[in-house]
Formats: sequence, structure tokens, C-alpha cells
Amino acid sequence: MHVILLIVAGLVLWPILHVSKRLKDKVICRNCGSIGRTVVISPSNFWVELLLWCSGLLPGVVYTLWCNHAAYNACARCHARDIVPVDSPVGQKLAAEHSTDVTPGVQATRQ
Repeated sequence: MHVILLIVAGLVLWPILHVSKRLKDKVICRNCGSIGRTVVISPSNFWVELLLWCSGLLPGVVYTLWCNHAAYNACARCHARDIVPVDSPVGQKLAAEHSTDVTPGVQATRQ
């Protein structure tokens, strides 16, 4: 009975605790210059989380909350945290700088 109660509690609480932190607006990465949406990087591990939920309600809740708190938005290409909205003044400046760096059809050469 105790195991069934933990499974039901986990199934009910898991969607509530795993709220998406993904940004809706386009961003530009200061690291690589990529423009687009972000990805959410989380330190969670499914198997560790499952083991903790099976061992008890409190360890599962604590681990899930910690992972949700430690998750962050990052660049989809290089996973850097240093991103800014494209429509901000800094983002517009970065977009202008990176758009002049690349000419379509021309390979960059190093000297």
C-alpha cells in the first residue's frame, strides 16, 4: 500500500514540479553569436530521480525541486549561459556585429 501511495504521489507531483523555464523570445548568444530559442539545461538524471522517488516521498521531492531550481536557459548551439534578448539594445548590437562577420558563400580565411 505504501509503494502505491508513493507512485501515485509521484505521478501527481512530477508535472507540477517540472515547470518549463524555457524562454519564449529569441535570444542571441554572446559566446557564439547564434540567434534563436534557448534550451533548458538541468542537472537531473532520470534514474537517480526515479530511485529517490521510489525510496520515499521526501527525497524525491527534494531532488526534483533542486534540479528544477538549478536548471538554466542556455544557447541551443553551444550551451553557454551568456544570452541576451535579440530585441534589447545589447542584443541588437551583437546581431549587427555578427551579421557583418559572415558573408554568404564566402569562406573565412585565417592569416
